[in-house]
Amino acid sequence: MRVSLSEIWGTAFIFLRQNAGLLLPLALALLAIGRFGFDRAIFGVTKDGGDVLVVAIMAVSMVMVVTSLAAVRAIVLIPDISVGEAIALGFRRSPRLLTVAGALALLQLAATLPVMRAVQAGGAEQMEPVMLMTCLGGILLYYYFSARLLCFSPIIIDQDLPLGEALTLSWKQTAGNHFGLFGMLILVQMAGDLLGISVGAVLLGLLTPLESFMAEPGLANMLALFGATMMMSLVSTALAVFSALFYRRVSVAT
Repeated sequence: MRVSLSEIWGTAFIFLRQNAGLLLPLALALLAIGRFGFDRAIFGVTKDGGDVLVVAIMAVSMVMVVTSLAAVRAIVLIPDISVGEAIALGFRRSPRLLTVAGALALLQLAATLPVMRAVQAGGAEQMEPVMLMTCLGGILLYYYFSARLLCFSPIIIDQDLPLGEALTLSWKQTAGNHFGLFGMLILVQMAGDLLGISVGAVLLGLLTPLESFMAEPGLANMLALFGATMMMSLVSTALAVFSALFYRRVSVAT
């Protein structure tokens, strides 16, 4: 059944304003730190080829990100739940959530890693056209599956279904809205990246002149990256609220 995505976003923004005290700690602490660790680990993979420590950091960071986003959805779907209870629930449900999140992350990494390495080597224009088109196809495929599985996490939080049943139900509930969700996810990702890059650039410009007074070399870059990650985490939190409200709307409609 088709629903109004703009109307759900309006409800999501109202919910975010009314529950900022519950959601901001998750967005700015657990989620931001998890994303920061994951981004740093990805940088290590693209720069050094990866090692055991990098893989360990990625694994811990993914658990933190998945748990925090699950907690956000729990706050939306379960009345009067506390932040601690929401985090505990998200952690208990994390194995199933990590299975799907990990599969999507691997698809995204496989699609973007060649481009990232080409940029570091001197520019994406040096890539073969076939490889570039393959990477673009992989990125679009990632967004399509992300759209069809948008309800998966809310289903796990709300109904605690087995993995296969939750995947099937999410696929069914996003039918009729998947192209709208597909375009929306791309726009939200672009907006989040743009906001993050802007905040990171401003912080880097402010902190670089002070770097000579900092004890740790490269601290300005790290703080700028963390600032950018915090902004992107706010966008991820908003998207998690949207997904829970979308799930609730299509569940009532069906």
